[in-house]
Amino acid sequence: MSQKLFKLVGGERVPMTPAEIQTHMVAQEAAQQALENQPEPEPEYAALTNVQYMALVQKAAPLTAEQFVEIMDASSDPDVKMVRLLLTMNSEPIHRDASLVSDGLGQLAAKGFLDEDGIARIKAAWPTV
Repeated sequence: MSQKLFKLVGGERVPMTPAEIQTHMVAQEAAQQALENQPEPEPEYAALTNVQYMALVQKAAPLTAEQFVEIMDASSDPDVKMVRLLLTMNSEPIHRDASLVSDGLGQLAAKGFLDEDGIARIKAAWPTV
């Protein structure tokens, strides 16, 4: 059961030659491969408010209530206080790849509140738009 392919010539349907069919099939396969080999687009991450960011860190890390309170309220460590102050004084939306995020999470990891897996979980849980 052979299927005929046609082309338009002067507004009329004309059967394609075997060579034209072969060229057409090769072009179709190349186009299909090009579509399949497209890289996945990079996700666009949402900008978060301070409250959304703090909730994300607590839930995704995860942090215990005691750890979260120590970071946000009662830490005597100057580096942790600095992270908290920078975060609470920030009035701009927080972006996933901002230095405020990477530096802050790095400081919390250096002080034992997070490990590398916790940082990775936070980044992976960041919502997209």
